[in-house]
Amino acid sequence: MQIQDLKTNATDFTTEYPRGKEILQKADGKTHYLKIAKDVGLNANLVSTILNKAKRYGLAEKKNGFFKRAKGVAGYLTVRKPRQSNKVSSEKVATYIISKQKNNAENKFKVSTTLNNNATKMMRAYKALYITENYLRDLIREAFKNETDLWEKRVNPTIKSNVEKAQKNSSYTAAERKDNLEYTHLGDLKTIIIAKNNWPLFLPYLNQTEKRKFEMKIDDAIPSRNATAHCTLLTDLDYKEVEIRFRDIIKMFK
Repeated sequence: MQIQDLKTNATDFTTEYPRGKEILQKADGKTHYLKIAKDVGLNANLVSTILNKAKRYGLAEKKNGFFKRAKGVAGYLTVRKPRQSNKVSSEKVATYIISKQKNNAENKFKVSTTLNNNATKMMRAYKALYITENYLRDLIREAFKNETDLWEKRVNPTIKSNVEKAQKNSSYTAAERKDNLEYTHLGDLKTIIIAKNNWPLFLPYLNQTEKRKFEMKIDDAIPSRNATAHCTLLTDLDYKEVEIRFRDIIKMFK
């Protein structure tokens, strides 16, 4: 690999993963990633993801299950501080926009009352979606907590491929992700849970143990999920049912 390419990849890597340098420094070809995860105090799946990304960038190699940073790469790695996010509620954002429009009569673009009302309406749907998807992600992590490599062993190739594309094209640099599950959505999470070899491990957590009914309940919510995630206004009927659909998913678990 050319030195300039190595520098570019190292910059991209540490921008995407602020603690990437710290993790790579411990990748000596002898220390297992589980030990590295424990040493740096991060989720093992996240550390595995970071090391595999380093491998794709040419910053590390993997042999016999152990990662080793590439020779001479340490000098190109920089410590990147995560961008500080301003914790501003959606209500404050809407209030600011509306007040700005009122104080600037010459502004040609005005946020209508309808748009503001719709935003308030969709907040409830988004909250239900956010809780549901993250609940399922946490459940999957719990069910496979004893797995040494959940992502490689328990996720089908199509989902892995889609996530790899998402990481490449939309790396979500504004927020540090726990692991690859952070790139999955409701349909992916369902597919992971109902996979033939995975399903039995979820049964102790389920009230609804009939796989087909479990699958149908989630499928019913996916159209509402897609509309909400892409900021598309739900129809009156969908809006009335959206919270029920997401609540019914949670109710299927103990």
